[in-house]
Amino acid sequence: LIRIGKYKSLSDLNMVMGIGLFYYHNGKTQTALNIIENYLRIGKPSLKILSIYLEMLVKKGDLTKARAVYEKIKGVPYKPLQAYISIARFLDLDQRFGDAKIEILEGIKNYKNSVPLYLELIRYLVRDSNFKEMEKVLKLVENLEAENSPFYFSKYLENMGILYAVKKDDKKATQFFKTALAMRESDELRSKLAALTV
Repeated sequence: LIRIGKYKSLSDLNMVMGIGLFYYHNGKTQTALNIIENYLRIGKPSLKILSIYLEMLVKKGDLTKARAVYEKIKGVPYKPLQAYISIARFLDLDQRFGDAKIEILEGIKNYKNSVPLYLELIRYLVRDSNFKEMEKVLKLVENLEAENSPFYFSKYLENMGILYAVKKDDKKATQFFKTALAMRESDELRSKLAALTV
């Protein structure tokens, strides 16, 4: 499909985003960045493509370019869902964790039923050791059925594991981690499970 659409990869915004995301999610971040940057040289950027571009730059750790993109999209009052997440991750990279949490809360105001935003919020609640609020947010994710996404559901299970580890219920925590790991292979998750076992 990429070969078929290659001739449009410098002119069709959706094709550029699709090809860029394909390479990005297959671990080829630099290739994805090249595709997006080639388009941005001649094409008109949208908020969505700038949000995707920002996420890729954060993943690569290019703070200089990421800051320039962040400055372009930060003041927009109603952004695409992805923009809130990308901005929060940039602010994390810049070690502005309080601002990042505010950005996610702003996103939740505009997208009240967004599981990815709730999952991002949980990261900050864990960081703040606010486990009561974390439990409430996890309940919201459960009520939204994790948007029927296996990836989001595995993240929900992982966070349930963290919650039960904090509650000192190691047996339940281990079960949640193992189930999450069965759904989504993750070195980070394996290390959490190993630490819990120790």
